[in-house]
Amino acid sequence: MSKTIYSGLTLNQDKATKPQTVQIVRQGEATLYWFKFNPL
Repeated sequence: MSKTIYSGLTLNQDKATKPQTVQIVRQGEATLYWFKFNPL
């Protein structure tokens, strides 16, 4: 739940200031999902 709220707030703020952060956030989420299904 916090993840959704965090993503929404960050995306709205970073769209105007740092568009690159959006890519980093999305990459981080993808990495978390990957490790979730493929634990080391």
